[in-house]
Amino acid sequence: MKTLFFILFLFLSVFSFSQTKLDSLILVEVNNYRLKNNLSQLVIDKRLKPLVVQHLKYMVETNTLPLDHSQKLNTKYQKKFNNFTERCDHILKEDYTYVGEVCVVAIEESDLNNMAKKIVTLWINSPSHNEALLKSYIKGVYVNTSKSNMYITNNGDVFKDNYIYCTLNTILE
Repeated sequence: MKTLFFILFLFLSVFSFSQTKLDSLILVEVNNYRLKNNLSQLVIDKRLKPLVVQHLKYMVETNTLPLDHSQKLNTKYQKKFNNFTERCDHILKEDYTYVGEVCVVAIEESDLNNMAKKIVTLWINSPSHNEALLKSYIKGVYVNTSKSNMYITNNGDVFKDNYIYCTLNTILE
């Protein structure tokens, strides 16, 4: 039985789809937050990398953050997903009990430590994102960030600035 949990996204960015310093700093911030709440630290689970990277590429290519975690716009990936479950099934291609996702877009800051704190603070201040970060049964995580100079809201409003897009997925061990 597959149980999927997903969270609404917020937005972020740093250019590269490989692990970056910012990705590492975000994980440190998340783990510090979990420790303050008497929870175990999360460890990198590379099984999640294809899911995280594919979704991050989608967000950057479309300059959007789909609040329902779908992928309905045309992209280079050439595959559309109506929901998070479809995307997990297609990309992970393995049995899993639980996968969670939190995403965010934020205006880029030059200080990476401040940027990581800003991203995690945005998640903590969102009840559904905070709940996802504090699930006691998750152990594995993968986080990735990328840059873009545009963000298009779900209402079609266009904003231009230096944005950081970020996706963090968690998995039950």
